[in-house]
Amino acid sequence: MDRRFDSHLQTVCAAYGIVPSVTPRVLRGGYVAYVHRIDATDGNAYFAKTYDDARPITAMILPTLNDLSCATRWLITQPGVHGRIVAPLLTHEGNILVRDGPFTTVLFPFVDGVTPREQPLTAVQLGHLVDTIAAVHHINTQHVAVERVPRERFRPTWLEDIEPALTRICQVSHPLHTLLAGRVASIRFTFCVFRRLAAELAVQVHPLVVCHTDIHGYNVVIRDDIPLLIDWEGMTIAPPEHDLMFWINDDAWSQVWQRYRQAHPAAVIDPFRLRFYQLRRLFEDIIQDIQRVENEQPDVASMAELIESIGSISAELSTDWGHDDAYRERKSNDQSAC
Repeated sequence: MDRRFDSHLQTVCAAYGIVPSVTPRVLRGGYVAYVHRIDATDGNAYFAKTYDDARPITAMILPTLNDLSCATRWLITQPGVHGRIVAPLLTHEGNILVRDGPFTTVLFPFVDGVTPREQPLTAVQLGHLVDTIAAVHHINTQHVAVERVPRERFRPTWLEDIEPALTRICQVSHPLHTLLAGRVASIRFTFCVFRRLAAELAVQVHPLVVCHTDIHGYNVVIRDDIPLLIDWEGMTIAPPEHDLMFWINDDAWSQVWQRYRQAHPAAVIDPFRLRFYQLRRLFEDIIQDIQRVENEQPDVASMAELIESIGSISAELSTDWGHDDAYRERKSNDQSAC
């Protein structure tokens, strides 16, 4: 693949009129995409994010990638957001995506900084990040610039993949059987709770805002004491809990909530929407990891990371999610329904 990939990056550089000064450098990527730093002879550095058709998740991302990239380019012009997020660049022909064979690349200006995974946010930096999210949540969701951004339906695209995956894992020959077979029943029950919760939320009316949906440590880059939010490929018009859930169990939650309510004084946290997004994140992560184990041939180090991730997520999904009266009542109802 290296030769094909090198050829693709040459196509990308040509589309943007970039002349690399050195060979593009591979950066830490993830399951979603390959990432490279391209240093150019014009003195600028660029961040190339490339999606591979061979990865199952690519089929979920590509249909909306261009629309979300266009929306992100508009977001950077909005009050309170300008200078706080990173948007993709346009090719000489005015395109965002560069498609070449099985690869699709989006190019960004390279942000030289550190992530919270490398250096925890200070209280000041955290305040800036919350201000950015609060400003994004003030964006008019009816504006033409975001009309093609997906809207929350409480039915994730991977929903129907979970049950078949759990059934496959029950087979002794499955590579995850030893790790997960003993947890399948409890995971299946939690999934039943999740589906019922999703169905109930789908018929209710909710406050909707523009959400990033993936505010984790590698999607924040700190530059000059200002956290920049990157990777908007999961942008969704959804209830604010979709973003706020990333801080709800953090030691700094009271600081986050107080800061957020300065911009949104009428905001409240709905416990059922919050629970939906917490469970959604866990199921989304575990199905992606399971599919990687089944469909790819990870090297030893990557497989070890996957096993650790799957073990941690499955343990969390196996715990009692009905820890307060409201959830005990819902869980009791789900027990009879399942």
